[in-house]
Amino acid sequence: MSLACLVFAAILSATACAPTPPAIVEQLGEATLLRPDVETAIHMTNEALRASDEPFRLVASWQLNGRGLSEDEIAVYLIRSPASPPMLVRERTVLKATIATMASDFGGIADGTEHCGDLDECVESLYPDATTNLVMEVLNRLNSWELAKTSPECRCIVLVEQDLQLYRIVFGADWDRYVLLTRFDNDEEFRAALANDRIPKALLDGESVPLEAMIAFLLLHEIGHLSEAPLQISTGEPAGNLKAYLNGLNPRQLEELRADGFVVRVLAPYCFRQNPTGLVQQTCNAPPVLGMLTFVIGMKGKSKDARCLRYLDTVPGYPNWQARLLLLNYQYVAESKSQSLLLDYLSTREQLLKQSWIVDSEVCHRAALLSPAARPAERSPATY
Repeated sequence: MSLACLVFAAILSATACAPTPPAIVEQLGEATLLRPDVETAIHMTNEALRASDEPFRLVASWQLNGRGLSEDEIAVYLIRSPASPPMLVRERTVLKATIATMASDFGGIADGTEHCGDLDECVESLYPDATTNLVMEVLNRLNSWELAKTSPECRCIVLVEQDLQLYRIVFGADWDRYVLLTRFDNDEEFRAALANDRIPKALLDGESVPLEAMIAFLLLHEIGHLSEAPLQISTGEPAGNLKAYLNGLNPRQLEELRADGFVVRVLAPYCFRQNPTGLVQQTCNAPPVLGMLTFVIGMKGKSKDARCLRYLDTVPGYPNWQARLLLLNYQYVAESKSQSLLLDYLSTREQLLKQSWIVDSEVCHRAALLSPAARPAERSPATY
């Protein structure tokens, strides 16, 4: 900040001058390709914040035009990836090819294994190795991306353009077809069923989340880190293993859940007090649809390593992505079905951690160390 800015800031306000970008923006430079998508997401996020009476407003860094931030404003930066342009293109190309291969995979359920669950030994024979390996590849990619973060250096949110593009490739794919293929032995059978209208159209609509809705979801989560909203999760009976799960998390993991809770805090009143349509409706649907798609992507991952990626914590400081989305959906739509899905998931997770084979797999052993076993309730229920 210049000397003139310091003088004016002292006389007028602390926000009289343009904010200093965080170091990572200076190092990598600002991106431009997805700016229209980010601007749309910012507009929708601000509408939701306003409707929910939250004291925040987002503004794109490239629209500040040299002015400072007001007390309620948060700057949003869109940055490049440190990799070279050819490497970025290659990464997107490889991911698209992987998703395309999964979309055409006829890895159906093996005979005699229909009733195997994730805790049964026979579950590893449920799908071919090639199918499970595809799931592993996508899950590993999802766990490696850092789409957005708040910067301790400024009142701002930083989005990574390349990771957002990869996110769109995964969650914008036609996963309904992937699910349907488990019912057919080959592409010829599937096409014949389509031609003869034997597949309900509702199963072919292709649930996906537009990039703008994904970004709005991410922005609300990051604002949650900057807010002082408490972590509030109803753990009333019969949610005993939910209490135990929360008590097993460390402070950094609980902070992620607190920020997730802010998404619900804003979207619930915004979405349920009106009849949203179009992109707004898709933003309102983002939490449950992302949760459903994450389940679909991982549903054929039945090897030991794949199950550990689906149920255990694989990134230091972060709860499992599927667990977070199920918990978020439980808060968003507090009904018996969303509670049952969450509790079943947590019960399976708890039992997986007790399996003797956990230590035999490097992936599972590493994940188990990041996934402390659930502890009996140690805090007052009022904490959640």
